[in-house]
Amino acid sequence: MLLSEPGMVTADFGSTNVQDVRSVLAWLDFLLCEALACAHSAREPEAGTDPFRGLHISPAEVARLVRQPPGEPLLASRDLAARTDEVPRPQALRPLVQAFGLDDFDLALLLIAAAPELDLRYERLFAYLQDDVNKKRPTVDLALNLLCGSLAAKLHRRAHFATDAPLIQHRLVHLVGDGTPTPSPLLVQAMRLDEQVLDALLGQGSLDRRLAAFCRLLRLPELLKEERLQSTVETALPAQVRRYVQTGEPLCLYLQGPAGADKDMVVQGLAREMGVALLQVDLSRMPATIPDIETALMLVFREAWLKAGVLHLHHFDALQGSELVRAREGLSRHLARATGVSILSGTLTWEPLEGPNCNLIPVNCAAPKAAERTACWARALGARDIAVVDKATLAALGECFQLSHQQIEGAVSHAVFLSRRCPRDRDLDA
Repeated sequence: MLLSEPGMVTADFGSTNVQDVRSVLAWLDFLLCEALACAHSAREPEAGTDPFRGLHISPAEVARLVRQPPGEPLLASRDLAARTDEVPRPQALRPLVQAFGLDDFDLALLLIAAAPELDLRYERLFAYLQDDVNKKRPTVDLALNLLCGSLAAKLHRRAHFATDAPLIQHRLVHLVGDGTPTPSPLLVQAMRLDEQVLDALLGQGSLDRRLAAFCRLLRLPELLKEERLQSTVETALPAQVRRYVQTGEPLCLYLQGPAGADKDMVVQGLAREMGVALLQVDLSRMPATIPDIETALMLVFREAWLKAGVLHLHHFDALQGSELVRAREGLSRHLARATGVSILSGTLTWEPLEGPNCNLIPVNCAAPKAAERTACWARALGARDIAVVDKATLAALGECFQLSHQQIEGAVSHAVFLSRRCPRDRDLDA
């Protein structure tokens, strides 16, 4: 999905998302009603009266299992291949389906995994169908039994759970073992929908909670509230960025400059000009271990894509050093595959990343000059109705304090805060 396209999620839960969820629940109910009918006919008549059903294996149950056709699914009246038109296609998930090449069977698996997140009654239904009160999440075996009409179909569809299959490779669905020390067989593993995919289905616009420790999501309304500050590069970049976005090409930038160069404000200005959200990532606070950093990077890039926004990875200096070479290689891989606008920023001179060529364009950012700092002091003070004695005082502030625009704004805000504290608060500091 390109940044010129509308975002696939919004902060409000709209009517489209409600209708999507209703269609998913209706399909699940129909699927499970068929499965329950098949389960009732396949089980012994006395099974429903056994109070310990699912907690023990009776001699009658053993006899039934021996008579059961080996490997044949007993819950699907028809194979999914014969009824693909019945699988709902939520509008919110269409970009995911297209981007990751999901077919109807993948989508059906994804929706079955979503069921317990949409309605807890499915936990009890899944436990009943799996004949185990502890199995409240759909296992691979249950999903195959629900969607496949024959042993051949079940064996063929196991490929959807391979490590290179779209759902697993892109971590849209996670497979969870049964908790035993030894590796669980594939059929026993439970399916869990990834939180980002669930948020997309539900139309949630909030930041993924797994990213909260090192990311900040600035939506367009928040960006529009920020005072627009000028910088030495801000006027040159928007036109170049717009050209890339209009042609559908990905764009990767590296903003290099001293700490006072207002690189954050430059990126905010670009996102504001483009009319999109901004995902800010503090690389200095991101998990530094492998594979944790790989998971974090995957979530970061997918979050920016799902929110259809600019991705800003700042404090790139934190990834320097030989011990972080694998982290830089992982970042390079994600940048090489990224769509839209991705921006790195740091103070060190740019050196190409290890790994795939991500075609990063270096951009020099200079710290504001004394005249610019003076103008910023005047804007910040004037916006808060703070009178300054004379122009010489403003000029002295700009000349003596080599601060960035953000630092000047912060200094004025802090001064206002201190001036408004009640006398008793000031007395406590004495």
